[in-house]
Amino acid sequence: MHPDKIFYKPAVLDFELGRQLREKFGSVPWLPIENHNNIEQLRNNPNQAFAKMKRHLIIGVRKSLNYTPNSKV
Repeated sequence: MHPDKIFYKPAVLDFELGRQLREKFGSVPWLPIENHNNIEQLRNNPNQAFAKMKRHLIIGVRKSLNYTPNSKV
Protein backbone atom coordinates (compact mmCIF):
# COMPACT_ATOMS: atom_id res chain seq x y z
CA MET A 1 0.00 0.00 0.00
CA HIS A 2 1.24 3.45 -0.86
CA PRO A 3 -1.07 6.26 0.27
CA ASP A 4 -1.52 9.43 -1.77
CA LYS A 5 -2.06 11.69 1.31
CA ILE A 6 -1.44 11.23 5.00
CA PHE A 7 -3.53 13.00 7.63
CA TYR A 8 -1.84 12.83 11.02
CA LYS A 9 -2.06 14.09 14.57
CA PRO A 10 1.28 15.79 15.35
CA ALA A 11 1.67 13.66 18.51
CA VAL A 12 2.37 10.58 16.35
CA LEU A 13 5.84 11.93 15.66
CA ASP A 14 6.64 11.48 19.37
CA PHE A 15 6.54 7.72 18.80
CA GLU A 16 9.06 5.52 17.01
CA LEU A 17 6.44 4.10 14.65
CA GLY A 18 5.28 7.59 13.71
CA ARG A 19 8.84 8.61 12.87
CA GLN A 20 9.33 5.42 10.83
CA LEU A 21 6.17 6.12 8.84
CA ARG A 22 7.27 9.71 8.27
CA GLU A 23 10.57 8.45 6.88
CA LYS A 24 8.97 5.71 4.77
CA PHE A 25 6.31 7.97 3.25
CA GLY A 26 8.29 11.22 3.18
CA SER A 27 7.46 11.83 -0.47
CA VAL A 28 3.70 11.85 0.27
CA PRO A 29 2.01 15.07 1.50
CA TRP A 30 1.56 15.02 5.30
CA LEU A 31 -1.36 17.14 6.50
CA PRO A 32 -1.68 17.82 10.26
CA ILE A 33 -5.13 17.39 11.83
CA GLU A 34 -6.61 17.99 15.27
CA ASN A 35 -9.34 15.36 15.23
CA HIS A 36 -9.42 12.21 13.12
CA ASN A 37 -13.23 12.10 13.38
CA ASN A 38 -13.72 15.53 11.87
CA ILE A 39 -11.47 16.17 8.89
CA GLU A 40 -13.30 19.01 7.16
CA GLN A 41 -11.40 18.53 3.90
CA LEU A 42 -12.76 14.97 3.65
CA ARG A 43 -16.27 15.63 4.96
CA ASN A 44 -16.98 18.11 2.17
CA ASN A 45 -16.09 15.65 -0.61
CA PRO A 46 -18.94 14.28 -2.72
CA ASN A 47 -19.83 10.59 -2.40
CA GLN A 48 -18.22 9.89 -5.78
CA ALA A 49 -14.82 10.69 -4.23
CA PHE A 50 -15.09 7.84 -1.70
CA ALA A 51 -13.00 5.38 -3.71
CA LYS A 52 -10.18 7.90 -4.04
CA MET A 53 -10.36 8.82 -0.34
CA LYS A 54 -9.66 5.19 0.55
CA ARG A 55 -6.09 5.84 -0.64
CA HIS A 56 -5.56 8.30 2.24
CA LEU A 57 -3.89 7.21 5.47
CA ILE A 58 -5.05 8.71 8.77
CA ILE A 59 -2.70 8.32 11.74
CA GLY A 60 -3.52 9.20 15.33
CA VAL A 61 -2.72 8.34 18.93
CA ARG A 62 -5.15 6.26 20.96
CA LYS A 63 -6.36 8.24 23.98
CA SER A 64 -7.83 5.41 26.03
CA LEU A 65 -7.03 1.78 26.62
CA ASN A 66 -10.68 0.70 26.66
CA TYR A 67 -11.67 -1.44 23.71
CA THR A 68 -15.23 -1.80 22.51
CA PRO A 69 -16.01 -5.09 20.81
CA ASN A 70 -17.53 -4.88 17.36
CA SER A 71 -20.86 -6.71 17.64
CA LYS A 72 -21.56 -6.26 13.92
CA VAL A 73 -19.13 -8.99 12.88
